Amino acid sequence: MCITCNFITVLINACTRSGNKDIQLTKQNNSFIPEPEVDSEVIKLKIRKEYPVKLLDEQHFFKVIKASFTQRRKTLINALVNTGMLKNKEQAKELFDNLKMDYNTRGETLSIEQFAEISNYIVKNKI
Repeated sequence: MCITCNFITVLINACTRSGNKDIQLTKQNNSFIPEPEVDSEVIKLKIRKEYPVKLLDEQHFFKVIKASFTQRRKTLINALVNTGMLKNKEQAKELFDNLKMDYNTRGETLSIEQFAEISNYIVKNKI
């Protein structure tokens, strides 16, 4: 679970080996105008050869993640329906019931494994 996650964070976690960032450069906050409250780092990420989860359809997996963050203040049910990933709320509630997920879940609270479960369920059941 990642409360401060966004689309880019989830993609990086799915596509790179966690814990393997290599700091290439650190810039002090006074190097920027306006001056941010934190220093910045340029990092090198190591790309995974395989995803950490089993995916039935890689493109669909990324579409689900994108849809989840398109309407960030919405519940995941509303985000998936409003972006056309699912036809209606009844279909979304059926998916959530089958995956034993709370109807009030938001995209930023999901793990990569949960995104994969949602995507795989939709692909497998052709909904």
